[in-house]
Amino acid sequence: MITESKLKIYQERIIFNRKPITAQLSITRKCNLKCSYCFHRNGIKDNDYMAYILFDLVLKRLIKLQVRGLVFSGQGEPGLNPDFYKIIGRLHNEKINYGINSNLVKYIEPRGASWLKINIDSVDKKQYKTIKGADYFDKVVFNLKKLIKANLKTKIVLQCLAQYPGMASEFYDYFKKYDIDCISIRPIDSVTNHYKKNELQEIKKELKKLADLEDRKLNVSFKWNYLFNKYEQCYANWTTIAIRHDGTVSYCCSMWEKVVGSIFDIDILNKKEKMDFNKIKKNCPSPCRLSGLNDYIKNYRIIDDAEFC
Repeated sequence: MITESKLKIYQERIIFNRKPITAQLSITRKCNLKCSYCFHRNGIKDNDYMAYILFDLVLKRLIKLQVRGLVFSGQGEPGLNPDFYKIIGRLHNEKINYGINSNLVKYIEPRGASWLKINIDSVDKKQYKTIKGADYFDKVVFNLKKLIKANLKTKIVLQCLAQYPGMASEFYDYFKKYDIDCISIRPIDSVTNHYKKNELQEIKKELKKLADLEDRKLNVSFKWNYLFNKYEQCYANWTTIAIRHDGTVSYCCSMWEKVVGSIFDIDILNKKEKMDFNKIKKNCPSPCRLSGLNDYIKNYRIIDDAEFC
């Protein structure tokens, strides 16, 4: 994930070449859950995945594009790709920076990963089944304990998408005793506003109390500040490139079905840039992973124009 502080390292990309800094890879379309908030919850039933032979070609292309890090996320659960360990083994051996978003229903040990973000969202079996669509809470907690015992150098992040008042506090209180690196509390990404006004007010009060604990393990996502932000264009779209299981490229990691071309197209970055945002912005969730960067780059460009016109 790119933060504003990290983006400052790549000032030359903002001003000059606009090459992607990270790549989001959806290496499988198969998932073992049906999360209530997921854009793909109605079911991707096929088992299409990115085989290692294709990943090898994609990786070489990304290196040529000077991409600095990979994130395994997207339309399915990364660990369900049959070539998962071969893929991450390649990255580990070549010391390429990568992170993984996972539900940990299937146990994985991502040696060499910078971070592993585990989406749990629950503190008991009933809550988990309601949100996730399957009864795997005990299994996920068992896998989490096993992962902690493995003593990897990978940063372990537990994530909760707080859907209603009290949920964030419950999640923090339940998992704070675990030997993990971070507990992340973030909002639901939604094309239509997920939260009612009174509920959101209660949640924000709750988040303020949690922040006041000054627990370094706790992270209240910046996304809570961008729930209602809309943009006339996506200023930060160039910072990341979203690649599907078949090597095709999506407009962004929130619109996996909006294909703009292939990673092997010579002009793929131009194709992304020329996409008419007005035709697709109605499908943009708010907030999204690029919300903070959109503000940063938009303001940066205004200053840049003033100084260099």
